[in-house]
Amino acid sequence: GVLLGGLVLAFSLGAQSHVRDLIASKRIQNQFQIGQHIQILQHKGRIIAIQPQNVILETEQGKLCLPSRIFVDEAIHFIEDQGA
Repeated sequence: GVLLGGLVLAFSLGAQSHVRDLIASKRIQNQFQIGQHIQILQHKGRIIAIQPQNVILETEQGKLCLPSRIFVDEAIHFIEDQGA
């Protein structure tokens, strides 16, 4: 009883996070473009992929995988193209 209830709760919380990432990904695809330079939290880089649950940034330190939900929850700074 209690164990099953705990498993159901854990699964539903995990599924909630997954669904939130999927919804966020749809919003991201409409607002961001591959190649766009951004800063989110302490991370600065170029978007190289938008996946169903993650956004991949190319940073000075290498590739960084961020959960899509962060792009809904945090402020994002758009960095103007330095070459323009």
